[in-house]
Amino acid sequence: LDNYERSAGRWIAAYRELSRRTDNLIPLIRPQLPLDKFSTYAEAADAGERFAHDLELGNVPSARLAKVMEQKLGILVLMVNSADGISGAACSLPELGAVLINRHEVKGRRHFDLAHELIHLMTWDKMPPERSEALDGRSHVEKLADRFAEAVLMPRWLLQDMDWRSLIGPALPEAINARATALGVSADAMRWRLAHTGLLAQKTAKEIPASALKHNGGGQTAQPEVPPLYSREFISVVVNAIEGGFISVRRTAGLLDTTIEGLAGLIAAHGLPVPDTLH
Repeated sequence: LDNYERSAGRWIAAYRELSRRTDNLIPLIRPQLPLDKFSTYAEAADAGERFAHDLELGNVPSARLAKVMEQKLGILVLMVNSADGISGAACSLPELGAVLINRHEVKGRRHFDLAHELIHLMTWDKMPPERSEALDGRSHVEKLADRFAEAVLMPRWLLQDMDWRSLIGPALPEAINARATALGVSADAMRWRLAHTGLLAQKTAKEIPASALKHNGGGQTAQPEVPPLYSREFISVVVNAIEGGFISVRRTAGLLDTTIEGLAGLIAAHGLPVPDTLH
């Protein structure tokens, strides 16, 4: 964890400084949520649904969440190679918030971790998270974050078109798997979201075999899709800094733990033009 924090600190500090030098202004004001450690699960879920509505996340919130966080809230989102046991992390500085996600997690887990870390950034002053989550039981703050995350990704209005309570036998897990896949979340998270909204009985949700929801019903899936390292926003600032002469190519490659050739590939992977100095 110490090593991970050091690496993350280098990337976030570089983004902050290079943004300043390239006139990529980070928003001065960061929105906060009206939640604290005394809030209820219902209040956290309501805040999640309001967030999805007010930020116009659309019919597949998971597909727009990262872009909205970066473009509307000024939160840096980085897809990184994390050590085992670290799936998501948040960093709050006075002028910048950042979320780091293990890009090797499956899509549903990445999306859930992103929404989970978002609430930490938006409630940091009132309920700062622990440095790491306990393995022997989740705190109330972490459970609030989970309820917020599931509501952001699965607002009630995207689920209530179906009579979930009428589905019996294999039809229920099949429907959950299909809807979860469409929304870019895990079927297990969908199961509990349905129960928390009352669209499905708690007892029924508990009785669904875990095996029926594994891999969203896809059985043994192929290697998960892995997004490019870091983010387009981050790499765009890096490219502008290289072209502006604020950082050398060699130093940039070292900062991003790659070679000069690897840096060119990373830039291209985000659909950005590779600076002439890398050709």
